[in-house]
Amino acid sequence: MNKQLIASMKAHLANDENSSDEELVALFIEEGATEKEAQEWIAKRSFYSLNMVIHDEDGNDIGIYDPKTRTWKSIN
Repeated sequence: MNKQLIASMKAHLANDENSSDEELVALFIEEGATEKEAQEWIAKRSFYSLNMVIHDEDGNDIGIYDPKTRTWKSIN
């Protein structure tokens, strides 16, 4: 998968509260993911919807924002 597809899927998982898992799987496949890849990303939906995730320049998840302490915590 390319960086653009991964970024798009992460954005949908973090922000799309209205679409069902099935609708998002179909969208991810339409955008270029395989069925297996789409299902694997859907399994991460709660993580991305419940956390503010920071990414490095390559799009890798490197931290989560903690609103209680107002700091970023490493996820590595």
